[in-house]
Amino acid sequence: MKEHVRERIMEQYGAEALEKIENANLSGNMFLVYADDYTFEIIGGILTNHSMSVDDAIDFLGVDMDAWAEDQGFDGWDYGALCLVDVE
Repeated sequence: MKEHVRERIMEQYGAEALEKIENANLSGNMFLVYADDYTFEIIGGILTNHSMSVDDAIDFLGVDMDAWAEDQGFDGWDYGALCLVDVE
């Protein structure tokens, strides 16, 4: 991971998120993540050569967000907490 990417992730999400990203056993140059004031969870990795929307990423990964949130032990999920993180 390039240093400027590490710095941006550290600044936006913190050390715990950076560690999760660096230790993730996922391929891809973008990660779909769920990040709010309480949690940072990586949903999946995507290898792409173009920009994507969060909706595109959810569809591409085939994620049922209601089922994902339930598996995480969440009472629900917030669309605004979903984002794509460039990891390259």
